[in-house]
Amino acid sequence: MIRIGKIAISQETLKRFIRRCGILPLIALAVPFAGGPSRADTSTEDPLLMAGIPSQSMLDTITVLAERISGPSLAPGANTEYTATAQTIADLPAGTNTALTGVLAQMPGVAIDQNQQIHIRNTEGPQFQYQINGVLVPLDINTNPPFLSMINPLFVKQLDLQVGVLPARYSYAAGGVVDIQTKDGCETQGRDVGLFVGQRDTVQPSAEVSGCSGGFGYYVSALYGQSNTAFSSATPGPTPVHDSTQSGQAFGFFSYALDSTTRLSLLLSAASSNNQLPTVPGLAPQYVLAGAGALASAAINSSLNFRDALAMFALCGTPADGWTYTLAYSAHTISENFQPDDAGELIYQGVASTASHTDVDNTVEGDLAFQNGAHSVGTGFYLGEYRVAADDTSWVFPVDPNTQLAGDTPFGISNNAHAINVVSGVYVNDLWTMNDRLRANIGLRRDALTGFTNNHQIDPTMNVGFGVTGDTTVHAGFARYMQVPSFQGISPTAAAAFAGTTAAGPTGIATPLTEDDYEWDLGAIHHFSKRLTLSVDNYYERTRRYLDTGQ
Repeated sequence: MIRIGKIAISQETLKRFIRRCGILPLIALAVPFAGGPSRADTSTEDPLLMAGIPSQSMLDTITVLAERISGPSLAPGANTEYTATAQTIADLPAGTNTALTGVLAQMPGVAIDQNQQIHIRNTEGPQFQYQINGVLVPLDINTNPPFLSMINPLFVKQLDLQVGVLPARYSYAAGGVVDIQTKDGCETQGRDVGLFVGQRDTVQPSAEVSGCSGGFGYYVSALYGQSNTAFSSATPGPTPVHDSTQSGQAFGFFSYALDSTTRLSLLLSAASSNNQLPTVPGLAPQYVLAGAGALASAAINSSLNFRDALAMFALCGTPADGWTYTLAYSAHTISENFQPDDAGELIYQGVASTASHTDVDNTVEGDLAFQNGAHSVGTGFYLGEYRVAADDTSWVFPVDPNTQLAGDTPFGISNNAHAINVVSGVYVNDLWTMNDRLRANIGLRRDALTGFTNNHQIDPTMNVGFGVTGDTTVHAGFARYMQVPSFQGISPTAAAAFAGTTAAGPTGIATPLTEDDYEWDLGAIHHFSKRLTLSVDNYYERTRRYLDTGQ
């Protein structure tokens, strides 16, 4: 028996929020395992959920128990969805101390590279979005390692991975959506203290406290972590060289029911980490630094530090039967600071950069949905301002244009970039339930970007799900997406600034355009029994202006 949903009562009607599991990519067999996926009843009358909009606006919560049926199934919009509950995470070897990458890596279609970057359906870099309690997280949080500590499994109630042809609500980083529901003090009250200890000097104490009083609920957690595995090891042995990390993270979710149909919520999260960069012993020097003595490569002492803070404020409710809305504001700031070992970096890399990158984001979004007979119609908007500043001072060697030999006396270069990037979009989405076996999700959105680069485009989406039998479902769809480049990864003046030096590189595209993706998706699911499910899921994607992060 499992808790599979959230229920809100509107007059005499129970509106169910049921989390479904996704389709295993390509061909897979699903059998029960602790905390694994489940197939739930696909019937629902909730217009917000059926229109492809998250269900944060439902206020009253009760527990629903149902028989567990293992195997993948379709989300309401007929796209793939795969679920991990708090119990799923607790059943992992490291439990709630598992990194978010470790949780996502259990899901089909997800790969983790040597830099701990998450790739969904073979996307280049983390081209996917996070949303927490139904609110989209600012885009630039997706492209930076601090998010792995910013959102940790300790406070996750349920995590759903959505891939394939997504509803029109999603764009900008549409390789997938990691949808997180956090723990709520009005659902579970109590206190907990934990200590996780492991190999390679791993120590991670944590604490949680939650409660509920009247219409006010709160959940707060905090953790501290240290180990000597800040990044993937640069050597083949099990213990990295010069790779220690110290990090801390705090999270709070607060909600207040203004009345039986309206709720306010506030989410606060902050993370900090100081990290050594791993070294490789025994490397041969690549350059000569005047006045410097011998320096072993294992002795290079460079570090990369992060600071991250997020606040999300949301108002949601059900003003009338069949109508739901969410209005949210998010603020996010992140800073990355690279402190080089000047001599070591120059001797072995030819460049030593003291780099400081900051990003301050402000976003507003709104969603409205209503039920009209067989149609669940949703509409909404997104507006985000991303203020990016990059201040870099580098020491480099000059390179003789004739001999291509580097000098031995470095000189300094300053390369700074500042921009205000504005991302905006509006959409309309209709989930048309034609009968008990056939439904179609159709949407259209317009997206625009200004700042480092400029573009706008119209993006259609359509997905059809058909129940061939009670145990067999097929789905097919098409969508166009506008992928937004990482604003922190853009430096329009870098190629010109470092020309003729040991830091010169390929010119590339100084201000990359948005990526234009066309995706077709086709799949089928057959449930042989409660213990065995076969899923076949295929997709084809055609891309224009491919965003290559160069990793």
